[in-house]
Amino acid sequence: MTCRICRGETRIVLDLGDMPLANRLKDAPDAPEKRFPLAVEFCHDCGNLQLTHCVDAQDLYDDYLYVTPTSPSLEAHSVNLVYHMQAQGYLPE
Repeated sequence: MTCRICRGETRIVLDLGDMPLANRLKDAPDAPEKRFPLAVEFCHDCGNLQLTHCVDAQDLYDDYLYVTPTSPSLEAHSVNLVYHMQAQGYLPE
């Protein structure tokens, strides 16, 4: 394959075979699920590590459950973190 950064030659350093997408819950244990290659390749020219296969955005985000900007629990965590860091003197109040 070819490095996406420098176009150098790459070699596979880890191949986990075909895997289902993370964070994708099935409706039933025996329900079919799409699987995609999960392998990492290394470029000796620039040191880049990259996946050998990029999942299409439609497959990746079609039924994606976690949305960062609209997550109330993540927003609350961020607010609490800022207050904590201010109390510890790491951030100005």
